[in-house]
Order: sequence, then C-alpha cells, then structure tokens
Amino acid sequence: MIGFIMKVWYPIIGLFFSLAMTALYSTSLYGQAGPDYADSRYPSPVAWYIRYGCDIAKKYGAESQCMMAKGTFGVTTYMLFLYLVNLGLAIWAMLPNKELDMGSDDDDDYAAPPTDKQWEMMPRTPGTAVPFTPRTQAFHTLDRKLPLRTQYA
Repeated sequence: MIGFIMKVWYPIIGLFFSLAMTALYSTSLYGQAGPDYADSRYPSPVAWYIRYGCDIAKKYGAESQCMMAKGTFGVTTYMLFLYLVNLGLAIWAMLPNKELDMGSDDDDDYAAPPTDKQWEMMPRTPGTAVPFTPRTQAFHTLDRKLPLRTQYA
C-alpha cells in the first residue's frame, strides 16, 4: 500500500508485465510461424499458410481456416509490436530523469504575485493614528476605554 501511495510500483509493475507479455507474444509468434514438421511427407521450415497463401487450401475446403490462421498471425504480430513499444517505454520510465524527478513538488514553484500592499506587513511607525472601526470600538467598550473618554481624561 505504501508503494502505491508513494508511486513507486508503477514503473516496476509496468516493466514486469511488459516483459512477460513480450515473452508470451514472441513465443506465440514463433509457434505460429515456426517450422511445421507434423506431416513427414511435407516438412516445412515455415508454416504453410505463410509460405504459400490460402489458394492452396481451396481444393481441400480449408480456406476459412487458413484465413483465420493468417488473421491470428497478423494480430499476434501487431500485439508483439505494441508490447515491445510498451516495454521500451517501461524501461525508459525506470531510468533516472531530471524531468520526472518526484523530489520537487508543484507547489514549490509557486511564487506569490507582487502586490502594492506591502505596507501591511511592515511594523507601525510611532505617532501614527490607530485605525478606528466599529470592531475596535466594541472591544474598547468591553474594557471601558471608550475613545472619547480617553481624550478628555
């Protein structure tokens, strides 16, 4: 749970699954395109449907099976390509990179816009008048220090 919260596991899991799927699709592609020695009369270093096409299967009534085998071979080739790209991206994500550094936070780069009210944070100079608002009058009333009474006392 801590690994997922700290975003540590994503590249490692992505690398593991991409590597596993690349190995599986490579093995599948080799099995589909590899040697075909099932019939001793016609040994072939490459599958017959890749080597000759589906025209030869028409006279045996196996054209649809040939088209299905070719389609499966095409999809397997495409998926192997996708997982090879995904494996490359997973390896790239595991490499140290300044742009992907998680040490810097987006909030650290925020700078407050300059304002003209910088005087609010400055210490008050002696001899300046205290601002008089209804709130200050209410607090002085609680202390029995009304502004008019202090001037004449």
